[in-house]
Amino acid sequence: MKEKKLTAVLTIKKTSSYDRIDNAREVSKRLLNSAKLLHEGSYACLSADFGRNVTTGAFAVPEGSDTICADDLKWIFDKCADVHEAPITDQSIFEEGGCVYALRSTGCAETGHEAQSCLTERYLCDLHDALSDLGAVAAFTVSSRGEHTILIGIPNRMTLKMRTLLSMAFPETEAVEVKSAEGASIISEEYAGDILTGLLYILMYRAYNERRKTVDTDYEYDDGFDIEPLYDVIDHEEDTDAVNSMPIEDLDLSVRTYNCLKRAGIDSVGELRRTSDDKLRNIRNLGWKSYEEIREKLSRLPERSESAEEAYGDPSAELAELIGLENVKQQIQRIAAFARMKQSMEALGKPAIPIVLNMEFAGNPGTAKTTVARILARMLHDIGLLKSGEIVETGRADLIAKYTGQTADKVKGVFEKARGKLLFIDEAYSLIDCWEGSFGDEAINTIVQEMENNRSETVVVFAGYSNKMERFFERNPGLRSRVPFRIDFPDYAVDDMVEIAKLEAKKRGFSIENTAFDKIASICDTAGRSDDAGNGRFCRNLVEAAILSFASRVFGESEAPEAPDFTLIAEDFTAPQTLNEVPKTARIGFAA
Repeated sequence: MKEKKLTAVLTIKKTSSYDRIDNAREVSKRLLNSAKLLHEGSYACLSADFGRNVTTGAFAVPEGSDTICADDLKWIFDKCADVHEAPITDQSIFEEGGCVYALRSTGCAETGHEAQSCLTERYLCDLHDALSDLGAVAAFTVSSRGEHTILIGIPNRMTLKMRTLLSMAFPETEAVEVKSAEGASIISEEYAGDILTGLLYILMYRAYNERRKTVDTDYEYDDGFDIEPLYDVIDHEEDTDAVNSMPIEDLDLSVRTYNCLKRAGIDSVGELRRTSDDKLRNIRNLGWKSYEEIREKLSRLPERSESAEEAYGDPSAELAELIGLENVKQQIQRIAAFARMKQSMEALGKPAIPIVLNMEFAGNPGTAKTTVARILARMLHDIGLLKSGEIVETGRADLIAKYTGQTADKVKGVFEKARGKLLFIDEAYSLIDCWEGSFGDEAINTIVQEMENNRSETVVVFAGYSNKMERFFERNPGLRSRVPFRIDFPDYAVDDMVEIAKLEAKKRGFSIENTAFDKIASICDTAGRSDDAGNGRFCRNLVEAAILSFASRVFGESEAPEAPDFTLIAEDFTAPQTLNEVPKTARIGFAA
C-alpha cells in the first residue's frame, strides 16, 4: 500500500533552562502516545542533523487510513519547537555515508527511568557537543506497534569517548553498529521515553547555546567556562526574585528528596536557599545523598541576574566611600595596581609574573572584611583578571562532609562553582579540628591542591580573627606560600563608629539629632573594649534598636501623628544589656 508522509522542519525554541527538561518530557509523552494510536503500519519520527543544524518531525501512514495534518505535529512539538511545513529530501540515514549505530538496552527496563533522572542532566550537554563536533545525524522512530529504534549516523567509526558519553547520558544502553533499519535493536518504552526526552533536551540546549553566543557577546564559552548542563545561566530578563519564587518542583529532585522537603514545609527555591546546612541535615529521613543532591541543584542556580550585577557602581569609588579602613583601602588599591600591571605585561608579551592574588583578611567581626571582598571581586573583574564579579562565600559547613572520602569532593565542588570568581572562605580557622588527620585537615589539604590547580582562574580570600588565622596557616606548610597578601582589618575608632551609625540611620530613612551623638559615642566606646562587640555590625544593630524605640515612642499611642519627624533622639539609643554585664573570670584554687 502506498505510504503518505507528513514532514515538517522544527525550529527549536530557546526554552528557559528551568522549563527545558519538563518540556522535553511532555513532548516525548505526546509523540509516543500519538504513535500508538496510528493505523497499523504507521510510524512517527524525529530526526536531527547536528552538522547542518536541522531538526525534522514526521508522520508516515498508509494512504486512506489515519487523517493527519500539520496541526497534529504543531500540537505534539509546541512545548519545544515551532513547526514549519516544508519539502524535505527523504533520505535514509543509511544513505548519508559513514557508520550507523543503534542504541540497545543492556539492563532491566525498570531501571531506565531512575538512571535517566539521576544522570542525564549531568552528561547530556557533553553528548550534544560531541555529536555537533562529529556532524552526527540522529533519528528516533516509534511505530504503531510500539517498536522504538534510535539510530546515530557519524562520518567514521564511533570512538571510545562517544561510546562513553552515550552510556553515561543514557545508562543501561550501548551502541551497536548496524547496516540497515531491520538490523536496529528495538528498545523498551521506558528507555525510549528517556532517550527521546534526552534528544529533545539537547536540541533545546543547542538553541539556547546559540542564542547566548549571538546575543551575549561578553559571555565566555571556552577555557573550561562552559554553560552548566541544566541550570546554566539565568536569562537577562529574569531576576533573582524570579529564581527564589520557583517551586522546588522545578529543581527536578528525586522523589525521596522532594517528599522530605515538602513535609518540612519547604515549597520554594528561596525557602530552600534560606535553610541552613544544619537544618537541612536535621530534616527527617533526608539522608546524605539527598543533601548532596540539594546542594548540587542549588549550586547551579545563579546568585543574581546579570542586570543586578550591572546595577552596582564603580567598585573603586565604593571602596573609597567606606568609613575608616584607610590602610585597608591603600593595600587593596596597591593590589589592584599590581593586577593591572601584571595583565599589561602579559598583553605586551613580557614574561608572566607568577605571583597569585590569594589573600588573608584578618580582623575582628564587623570590620567590613566581607564588604571589601565583594568590592575586590568586582575590581578584579573590571581589570579582566576574573571572568565574573561575583563572590562565592563559603564556610566550614560547605567544605566538610560527615563521612570519610566525601570532604575532598565537597571542596572540589566549591572550587568548581568559584571558577573565574573570588572564593571567600569565612572563619577559615574553623576548619581546624582538635586532632590531626581529621576531616578538617582533609579539607585544608584539598584546598591547597585546588588553589594550585585553579591559580590562574580563581582568587581565594581566607578571613577570620587575627590570632586564630595564624594557627590555621600553620596547619599546612604549603598554605602560607600560596597566600602572598595579608590585610589587617583594625577595629573601628569611636568617631568612625558614630559615622557608621549616622550612615545606617540614613539608609533607613532616619536622621539623628545632634544631641544624640555624644551618647552614641559613649556606647560605642564601651563596645570597643570588647573583641567580639561587632564593630560596624554593632552600629547597625544599635540603630535598628533605636528605630524600635522611636516607633514605640512616636507610634505607640492610639493615634499616629499626621506628619512625623523621623529623627532619632538621644533617649532612643540604649546600650545593649550585654555591654553592661561584667564578664565573669574563672578562678583556679580556693577563695575565702
